[in-house]
Amino acid sequence: MEGSGQGSGTVMGWVDRQGQQQTLSEAQLWGNGRLSPDGTRIANEIEGADQATGDLWVFEIERHTKTRLTFGGNNGDPAWTSDGKRITFGATVGGKSGLYTVPADGSAKPELLMATDSFPSPSSWSPDGKWLLYNETAAGKPPRIFMLPVSGSVAGKPSPLDDTDAYEADAQISPDGKWVAYVSAESGQQEIYVHPFPGPGGKERVSTEGGNTVRWAHSGKELFYMVRSGGDPGILSVDFQTTPTLHVGLPTPIVRAFFGTTWDPAPDAKRFMIEQIPGAEATGRRMDGVDNWFKELSDRVPLKR
Repeated sequence: MEGSGQGSGTVMGWVDRQGQQQTLSEAQLWGNGRLSPDGTRIANEIEGADQATGDLWVFEIERHTKTRLTFGGNNGDPAWTSDGKRITFGATVGGKSGLYTVPADGSAKPELLMATDSFPSPSSWSPDGKWLLYNETAAGKPPRIFMLPVSGSVAGKPSPLDDTDAYEADAQISPDGKWVAYVSAESGQQEIYVHPFPGPGGKERVSTEGGNTVRWAHSGKELFYMVRSGGDPGILSVDFQTTPTLHVGLPTPIVRAFFGTTWDPAPDAKRFMIEQIPGAEATGRRMDGVDNWFKELSDRVPLKR
């Protein structure tokens, strides 16, 4: 479906490596969403008018229909299981926060996986379903990544991914379950790193001039990351090889444009599901500079939790 992008909020869409965009959804106050593993559905929050509450929906790309998964409270940051059957998300309902899981088809009510002290942001499941990575922020401290062991529907005791006091977020487990890519500000600015999962092992820096979120290609041989600050916001690609030894390539710009926080590569990695900002144009590999990018993004899209 081609849309005009008119109305309040942003729209979901595709963008290919040449910068060609296709609009998929109507304008909504979308939150931080994710594409399903098979590339046919988008799980995302639609925020309330007060931007203090929101419910999860699953948007079917081909049929342009939405299925509501939650009813009331603050629900967001969905993460798909590798088989695409369930969605894990963070929620605060009645003043109590926790990690919840729900069937992606809405056939049952959400179930509490683990209570948390503050709003949690799940980011990635391991392919075997034994680990869930999520973010949580303690009072007065930056966000940290935690590893949660899960057996069936029973959660174990979480532990930090890394021993750091720096900001870290958006941990993504590789398709083979052997690596984790994540964002860390240990250098003084947000950059992308990768190291063996669940560890131990040394880490390798992926980005060279900042990076804010990261995704794996389904092949596991390419990493994508998004830059939302500086003169050239957009998506970059990095070759990732583990044989005969670990090799991380140099970042290559793919698409330059203003995007929201929702994005994922399609299964074939030929295009990307993105949160389009009405009025923003995407370009391919050409480098287009943008001045005062963060201010312009703030003016176009309300800040998300």
